[in-house]
Amino acid sequence: MKRERRTGKYMTKIRLVICIDNEDYPASLERRKIYQVVPDEGAESAGQVRVIEESGEDYLYPVSCFVDAVLSEEVAAAVVRVACLVLARAHFKREAVSHGVRVNLASSGVRVDRL
Repeated sequence: MKRERRTGKYMTKIRLVICIDNEDYPASLERRKIYQVVPDEGAESAGQVRVIEESGEDYLYPVSCFVDAVLSEEVAAAVVRVACLVLARAHFKREAVSHGVRVNLASSGVRVDRL
């Protein structure tokens, strides 16, 4: 990630892209969805971009599947905040299952059941 020095602290620039073509990857990519880019110079020089999917894993796709998302800093920060919550929830559920419990995270609260 690109880092800029600002008043003694490092600020990380996050690049977001919007999927515009999922014809070859309908099970993996969703049109009009915003994805976070993981910097990968080798991939970019080969005409590909590495994006983080909902699973939290990153995968390579052709650059032609995306356009850069031009968002204000406030909106971009909100998108990243929500994405972090979604990934944390998915990770929490996976960890719970690996420990033999099912976790239901609902707006009414958390319910834990033994598998």
